Amino acid sequence: MIVFDDVHVSFGKLEVLRGINLEIETGSKTVIIAPSGSGKSTLLQAIKTAEDIMAIYFLTALLYYLLNVTFSTLARRSKENASKGLGQIIIASATKKRLQRETSVK
Repeated sequence: MIVFDDVHVSFGKLEVLRGINLEIETGSKTVIIAPSGSGKSTLLQAIKTAEDIMAIYFLTALLYYLLNVTFSTLARRSKENASKGLGQIIIASATKKRLQRETSVK
């Protein structure tokens, strides 16, 4: 469904669409008939821009959700590993390897 409620579109000081109210049901066919220069193409461009913005919003929300789930899962697993002593072993092992590298370089 597409709903425009009091939409205004301007190019600089020139207001091309003034207070457009429009409701198009999903799956319906709509014909826009108006004189040349009345803003038909601008209206279609506004609909396309609104769709693009919604797609970006949806993808951003999805990405945020996936990252949040991933980070919360990693944090939970990290806490679980630390409580089992696994985190300390990994850190100690990494530190030992780093120390071995530093001493072998000299």
